[in-house]
Formats: sequence, C-alpha cells, structure tokens
Amino acid sequence: MAKEFPNATVYGIDINPELFPGPHQPVPSNCLFTQSNLLTRLSFPNQYFDFVYQRFLYLGLTVDDWPVALKELKRVMKPGGWIELFEPCMRVHRAGARTREVMRWCSRLLQEERGLDFDFAGERMKRLCESEEIGFQNVKLERLSIPVGPWGGRVGEAMAENMVLIFQNLQSALMPDDTVTPNSPTQKAFELMVQSWIRECEEHKSYIDYYILTAQRPSEN
Repeated sequence: MAKEFPNATVYGIDINPELFPGPHQPVPSNCLFTQSNLLTRLSFPNQYFDFVYQRFLYLGLTVDDWPVALKELKRVMKPGGWIELFEPCMRVHRAGARTREVMRWCSRLLQEERGLDFDFAGERMKRLCESEEIGFQNVKLERLSIPVGPWGGRVGEAMAENMVLIFQNLQSALMPDDTVTPNSPTQKAFELMVQSWIRECEEHKSYIDYYILTAQRPSEN
C-alpha cells in the first residue's frame, strides 16, 4: 500500500513488534510501524487517519472486544474517512465427517472457552457497524468464497496451509497432554487427523467464506 500511494504515510500497527520487518528488510520511506493495543488505546490522536484497514483479528477479539475495537478505530478516523475490515467466517462449507470433528474441537476451545465468535464475520459484523453504538454509514459487505485444498489451485493450497498452521498453533490448547484418551489424542493421531482433513476437503471441495466490509465515519456538520 505504501508503494502504491507514495504521497501517503502508511502506519502498520500491531501489539506484537516481532511481526514488524527487521532492520535489514526493505521498507518504503513512507511506511512506519508502531506497537499499540487496539483494546486499550491506539497511540494516535483523534480523527487522524483518512483510511483504516484491519484484518484477521477473528482469533484475537472476543464477542465483547469487537465493539471496543471498532469504537477505537472510529476514534482515529477523520470525519468522512473510510474503514475496511477483512475477516473470515470460521465455518467450513461442504464439510465432511473429519472436518466437522476438527471444527467441533476448535469450537470448544475458541467459542466456549475463549469467548470468540466463529460467525462474527458477515451479517453480525455488518449489523454492529451499522448500530447506533458504532455509528458507521454507507456500510457495504462483500463475500469471497475461498477453496480449501488443491482443488482450488494455488489459492486453495495456500488456504489449506494456513488452516494447518492454525490447527498446529492450537494443538497444545486443544490437547494439553499426550495421554491416549478419546478427548486427548496423541501427537501422531493429531497429525494423521490433520492430513486426513486435508484429503477430505479435496474430496468434498470444501471452502471458507471471507468477508470484506467497507464503511464510512459520518462527516461532522
């Protein structure tokens, strides 16, 4: 984005500075990075940005966090400024038996124990942005169906790789020990389950819906 708009100043913001480019990685001179926490207060004054882009916080924000986050993003937007959200709905469509098993595990951990919302992206996200509490206008929602597995070409292969990484990162939380019990499979069983899940997604031509939401902060009279 910084390369595409050289006359703009682009800020990359994250709570974890380890995700920022290293000192030897080339970065455009108009691109800056700053550590900040969206749920407390971003390190920018009111009405600072013409455009805000936020993506992939579906594993980081709980049901109660989303209104807080959107209010903070609105705070730093200029009147008349625009926001774009890019989030997936974590429901696998055309799911087989193995996929449903995997998603039950994820649902137990992420929804029941951590308070996340698998279905926030989409109409729930749109309704919240349009609500009196948030107060965006000109809200538009677009859906992108992304294939999972080689049947979808390079995009599908990349999506499958991303999902495997997510499952691997969640593994310790899903299965906190190595005892062989129905609710806590061994490491080997987990790996076999993930690989069979990928094959099943290929067989069923499974896909996941991503949503792009754009909205505008009302202009001040």
